[in-house]
Amino acid sequence: MNLNEIKKQYDHLGDRNEQVGIPINYFLFHLDETFSKSSDKLLADYLESYSDVRKWIIVSDYVIGDKKKPNDTVVFSIIPGDADIEKIFSTIDRMAPVDIKKNKRSQR
Repeated sequence: MNLNEIKKQYDHLGDRNEQVGIPINYFLFHLDETFSKSSDKLLADYLESYSDVRKWIIVSDYVIGDKKKPNDTVVFSIIPGDADIEKIFSTIDRMAPVDIKKNKRSQR
């Protein structure tokens, strides 16, 4: 079930002040809609390629409502839980030597 299907369950409440369930920020509906277009398949393929992994690390970063930024941004990174974290940090430091927030373009 995606978020829009969940939202439909509560649309009948209209503007009443009833509180039902958990609060969901509306940006999540847009995120869910965008994700469902192709990323869900890409994620499923990624997870399938690591079918032996039973534990995952999910890291997230958000910029929401910052007037100094041109867009709201949400980033999720999914890392196999048995990965060597120090090696990952070292790889990130090597590949992205500048804080991505200060970087104007992608490095390859």
